[in-house]
Amino acid sequence: MQQKRVLVVDDSKFTLQLVRARLNANGFAVSTASTGEEAIQLAQELQPDVILLDIDMPSLNGFDTCRRLKEDDSTKLIPIIFLTAK
Repeated sequence: MQQKRVLVVDDSKFTLQLVRARLNANGFAVSTASTGEEAIQLAQELQPDVILLDIDMPSLNGFDTCRRLKEDDSTKLIPIIFLTAK
């Protein structure tokens, strides 16, 4: 069985490391991005099974990143779960 792919997006290195470690320990293949722009590029390239997306990020916040992903035919069907410390 192929590993499920998760893209984790957060501007906090600590959060990225923590979430990556927990997901890897549970058998997921994890990629990370620290900006909305990087998340969009990786989502288009990797086509993850799900995206865990922080809301409060500099430059392109989580809501705007989500909006752009949902407007793109290549990424619009990828489920997105908002993951935030707030």
